[in-house]
Amino acid sequence: ANLRSVNLADITNFDGETPEMFAALAGASDICRAFEIFSNMQNDAELRQLGSTVSSPDPAGIQRGPGTGDILAFIDIAADARSPSGLTAAAMLRRSTMGSSLVQSVNKRIPSNEDEFRQLIEQVCHGILAAEEHLLNSSWNATDPSLDPVLRNFHVTAEHRCTWQRLRAITVKDSGSTNLDDFWQTHLTAELMVLTLRNAMGDTFQILLTVLWLYTREAWLRHILDALATALHSTMIMQSKVGVRSTGPADAATGATPLLRSDIPCTLQSIAPLIDALGPCMQLVQSALGWFEEAGIRHSSVTYRPLSLPMLGLQHLAEAVRNGVEPSSESERSEHVKGGSHRSLCFGSNAWVSLGGGSFFSSLSSRSEAIKRLCRTRCNVLLAIRPDDTKACYPKHMSLRGSSMDDTLFPMNALFRVTRMI
Repeated sequence: ANLRSVNLADITNFDGETPEMFAALAGASDICRAFEIFSNMQNDAELRQLGSTVSSPDPAGIQRGPGTGDILAFIDIAADARSPSGLTAAAMLRRSTMGSSLVQSVNKRIPSNEDEFRQLIEQVCHGILAAEEHLLNSSWNATDPSLDPVLRNFHVTAEHRCTWQRLRAITVKDSGSTNLDDFWQTHLTAELMVLTLRNAMGDTFQILLTVLWLYTREAWLRHILDALATALHSTMIMQSKVGVRSTGPADAATGATPLLRSDIPCTLQSIAPLIDALGPCMQLVQSALGWFEEAGIRHSSVTYRPLSLPMLGLQHLAEAVRNGVEPSSESERSEHVKGGSHRSLCFGSNAWVSLGGGSFFSSLSSRSEAIKRLCRTRCNVLLAIRPDDTKACYPKHMSLRGSSMDDTLFPMNALFRVTRMI
């Protein structure tokens, strides 16, 4: 229950039978269905963690090209500002400095006033409860042909999470046993999350640590937050490439129509209630990471992350690394500036990437655990992330139970520079 990427196919008895095989041989169709639901949910979560979603969000071909997956996006600093690559780079840089619809301020600090802080926590708690209610009471149909491709990917995740959450709630209720509480610890309900937060009130360090702990749990909260962030990020990338206005008009409401949020793309207005509800939670995670940074609590060692990325995108990234090496001598730097590459010079290298797909990027502090996950999932990339020598952005390290856990978390506004590919 503590393994984020648990796979039922890896669990066998002495006869080599998986739980699904054992249940099928026993004729337990309900249990087989439960295993199927659980596997679908875990596979969806793992695909997002490894670098891609279930299906391509762009069947029309708008985004096709030398991409590097959903979780790793190349920022072409040297591109012409009016080109699709330049517009995309500008959009990603704006998000890293100005935030998004979920995190509206990357530099917002934790309130020093206790009453204001308590109000913030209550806002987050009410949002979590409202989000779970909306999630469970809404209809999520990923097969609807009228859905926008990006929105369809969100519906896939929401449908898997809802189906599993409902089944789990019914099972726990029907069992009448409290012994399942520890087993289901990684699948917390909104009610239990809110209770955990409220119990931590009174100690700023403890409650902010609890916020990060809840985000890292294998519960619906992180899956939905990451799916929302990815949907916003993917839509922003696609619309920036074709020069489409990404938000709905601020005055899009009349007396007979619901008010639209002007900072949310028109195609994603149907999930605006979830963005409204979970935005404060996402903002609190970002502010908590900033609070720990100000307190000098940081992880300064190398962290690791296995990814599964398309080869064409990797080749494009390798070319950028070769072509974007920072000039070493003063004369070379002068020629570089004369050639019009001011932006790539200021950034030191052209090989910059954004990690996380619009959400918080996490990694493993243990190299051996990262390699184990890489081999098990057959990934083709192992990132080794070390703090920059001059202007470092440090992740926060948490002590989490279980193996193959992403135990370090980077803030939303972190950018990464590729220095070497081997």
